Amino acid sequence: MRAAAARSAALALLVLAGVCLGADRTTERRYKLFDQGVLLLRAPADWEDELREAPPSHPPTIQFQPSGGKPFRVFVTPIWRSRPEIPLPSRDWLRERVERSAEKLGESALEKRIEVVAFRGRSGPGFYFSATHKAPRPGELPHLTQGMMQVSELLVTFTILTGPGQKLVVRDALTMLRGASHVPPQ
Repeated sequence: MRAAAARSAALALLVLAGVCLGADRTTERRYKLFDQGVLLLRAPADWEDELREAPPSHPPTIQFQPSGGKPFRVFVTPIWRSRPEIPLPSRDWLRERVERSAEKLGESALEKRIEVVAFRGRSGPGFYFSATHKAPRPGELPHLTQGMMQVSELLVTFTILTGPGQKLVVRDALTMLRGASHVPPQ
């Protein structure tokens, strides 16, 4: 009886330790945005990233993928205003753009109705939707989560492409995005 209780207690401690260790398996990543400051993202430590640079003064795209295992792709594009007098996008503007993107999927999505979800990031509102491609080509990732959010002075667009059974990737990507922050140029 004591041995069984001791094993149960030891197992509980191992599970708790695993939860605690897994809780912060992220690393802060810093992406220099030309003369627009730095975008900070806390991404899962086992995600590889690549900054796809664009011509000077154009927004780059950050691509995440797994270091091993099932493939997925997460694309993040921070967009800045071309002139400081241009107003930041409103919450309604963001929602409308994401709703339009969802509508454009139309007949190519399995879902009859695609719901747009609102969320609050660290420094602004955001919206996204998820859909499944009706007839993906061989090798294509069929699950899409796409949206826009405001991160301080930046408009950030994102696309998450996953395969079956990868809901945790979507959760981790949305967590990363919710915590995004922007350090303006000095």
